[in-house]
Amino acid sequence: MKGNKVSIKWVTIDQWHRTEFVGWAGVFGLFRVIHNGEVKFIGHAAKGGLAPRLRAYRTPRGTWRTHKAGFEIYNSRFEVRMQIAILDMPPNRIHRILKSMVAQRKPPWNALDGHRRVF
Repeated sequence: MKGNKVSIKWVTIDQWHRTEFVGWAGVFGLFRVIHNGEVKFIGHAAKGGLAPRLRAYRTPRGTWRTHKAGFEIYNSRFEVRMQIAILDMPPNRIHRILKSMVAQRKPPWNALDGHRRVF
């Protein structure tokens, strides 16, 4: 990290919709969803960790049922590429990085002012 800049190293999780995420307890950072070559959503896991966050997008009882982005991710889970960036920093810093990335890229499934409810 140089000044306020953070170098993000994205790693693709193959078959993310089937991955067990064993050993991922306490792993925090960012994730992004790529569909048809375009970044559609950028999210973060700064409290519960990446494993439960990603599981919530692929299970029938996950949070996808009430949020626009989750709905889109769940319905495209077999087609999207999931990438993560593990970040060893305080949750508030991860959240600031997320907000900056969303403001710059404006992914279509992100709500710029918080969660978009589906129902």
